Amino acid sequence: MRARTGAHALDGAGLRQDPAPPWGVQLYTVRSQISSDPAGTLKRIAAIGYRDLEVMQATLPVVAPIASRLGLSIVSVHLDGPTSAGEGLGAFAEGAKKLGARYAVVPFVAPEERPTDRAGFDALAARLSRMARTASAAGLQLCYHNHAFEFGPDRNGTTWLDVLMQGTADAGMQLQLDVFWATIAGMDPVALLRQYKGRVASLHLKDKDRGAVASLTESAVPRTAFVEVGSGSLNFPSILAAAREAGVRHYFVEQDYSSGDPVESLEKSYHYLAGLK
Repeated sequence: MRARTGAHALDGAGLRQDPAPPWGVQLYTVRSQISSDPAGTLKRIAAIGYRDLEVMQATLPVVAPIASRLGLSIVSVHLDGPTSAGEGLGAFAEGAKKLGARYAVVPFVAPEERPTDRAGFDALAARLSRMARTASAAGLQLCYHNHAFEFGPDRNGTTWLDVLMQGTADAGMQLQLDVFWATIAGMDPVALLRQYKGRVASLHLKDKDRGAVASLTESAVPRTAFVEVGSGSLNFPSILAAAREAGVRHYFVEQDYSSGDPVESLEKSYHYLAGLK
């Protein structure tokens, strides 16, 4: 991958290369700053060089007009509250599309709501299929964002994520692959990208501290496990190459927890990504 350019470039052999994608930010990274100073925070993000945003549903009305003034694109929205279960999704999707959004993402299944067996995951897949069709009718693509628990296995070794992906194929649901949570669960993001080629709409880019221990339980993962892209244990050149081959269209940097200023963490991640060849 190369630093973003405004046009296609030629390599040393005269072959045309595609430019790197416009790197995006999931604004959960700066959730506290967005609450206290949305305009100032987005101005700092734009100055770094980010151009795409993934926002939380509750902050969309505040973020949208500021983003428009700064030339930032709202590409994706993480659903919350009743909408993340499908309630009112159609009306929300119609409004979000008018603001430029193209994707609505189911970001999280709370521990108390998570299925524990095949029947439960089949039921979740059926609900996600209904949501995907509702979102599509309003002009948005529904995606599902993984954490770690989805990589727990069924009795035959199939992961729960496989169950969800198989059960939503006909409805066209896509995956937002979080490479950190996949690796925390002991999975290989490159293998997952190859497995789900054509069905991964976007990636969450975050790095994992080299000493982080694998776990299927998110609450067991310490905050220190989250580090800036390029400063941990993930092989991002391989991940990004596999993502390109898999047809991934959007890339959002997210750092759930930062040791210092979250915007400075985003800047470090951006510089690493922009420096990749």
